[in-house]
Amino acid sequence: MIGGRRADGLYHELPRPRSGRQGKHRTAYVWEVVADPTPDQPFLGRLFRGIDLQRGDWPPGFRFRNVRTGEVWAT
Repeated sequence: MIGGRRADGLYHELPRPRSGRQGKHRTAYVWEVVADPTPDQPFLGRLFRGIDLQRGDWPPGFRFRNVRTGEVWAT
């Protein structure tokens, strides 16, 4: 289940990357929530890491977009 304090630690809001490369030791928060099926939509527009998408327990209806490549991932 996503919600409460656990969910607060999963997201991180960062400005979109300008130009240049990310170092190999930086965490890339590049997956933006573009569809949030929850009533209040608390995650809409927030950025997540790829590992959060793979290991998170996302309910059906969430859609994510990679801000660099435009790739879309849905639950």
